[in-house]
Amino acid sequence: MTSLASAPLTASTPQVAASVVASHSIPWLPSDASWLSILQACIPVVIAAMVAWVGWRQLVTAKAKLNLDLFEKRMDVFEIVLGALTHGAAQRAVPEPELREMLEAAPSARFLYGESVDAYIQEIAQKNFELNRLLVERHKAGNIMNSPEHQAVMTCQMWFAAQRVECVKLFEPFLSFEKWR
Repeated sequence: MTSLASAPLTASTPQVAASVVASHSIPWLPSDASWLSILQACIPVVIAAMVAWVGWRQLVTAKAKLNLDLFEKRMDVFEIVLGALTHGAAQRAVPEPELREMLEAAPSARFLYGESVDAYIQEIAQKNFELNRLLVERHKAGNIMNSPEHQAVMTCQMWFAAQRVECVKLFEPFLSFEKWR
């Protein structure tokens, strides 16, 4: 008996090949289906699945990039405000360049954080103007340690020192990686 591989190609060879495929066929496939046609049908589905996965990954990456950019802008405003509070507590008043930088950051803070942070920046600026006024009054009074002017200056400086903790509490929900706001 001759094997199928060594048999001469005749008109009956396709019928033999069809009978071999039919005897080894998968029950849910039609017996006359060729593997090439099955493969041709599966390739577009596999490619579509890969394209969908790549698109989903790009969406996740774009969202992460947006969150990172937002975090960086928020962190910049936070550092400006915290720096101003540090100066207000340590150096008697917020220096003019830092105060100007903080007030220039206020409009963007309104969009990055909301009205509460914008109002907080305005409150810091108001307290700074008050501290400057009190410093001038204390100087005019002769810088006497127990004078009412000196006590008012100390109270205002203590407010600036306490605001460092309050500032972190106010900004913390916006700078958390756990939940983006």
